Amino acid sequence: MTTMHDNEFDFNASTNVTSVSFKFSGEYIITDGQPWGGVSANSGKITVKAGRKGSEKCAKWFKDYVASEYQNMIHTVGGDNLPDELNFAIKGVLTIDGADYEICLGQGHRSSTGQNNWHIASKSIIADQDAKNGTLGIRMLQNGTHAFDLSKG
Repeated sequence: MTTMHDNEFDFNASTNVTSVSFKFSGEYIITDGQPWGGVSANSGKITVKAGRKGSEKCAKWFKDYVASEYQNMIHTVGGDNLPDELNFAIKGVLTIDGADYEICLGQGHRSSTGQNNWHIASKSIIADQDAKNGTLGIRMLQNGTHAFDLSKG
């Protein structure tokens, strides 16, 4: 049985970040046979209405976005920078204080924490050595399985 879920992800702005928004490009991939209900975004909160079943096909699409360059991908708690399976992935533009960054955002399939973590890829990301945090014009620090905290300096 397939179930539609409200899959939520947050880009949390710190006090020194004045604005965060995401614009979905319309490009996405989802595991075959899973329901798709679209993407909505309000400031830094993104909701993807979709089913949750991991597939290698979704992970490959995500990794191909940055030619599987490890240093251009980061992820929230659990999992690996080069995911084997993702439930789905979307592309769009993340705008932080007026600066635009093209990103690909994917939901992991049951990470080592037992939850569905999230992965971000961008040619503009410079991942820390452990790939759990990085820089996309500003610092992006993982916050649990469903968020990154954004801060300057």
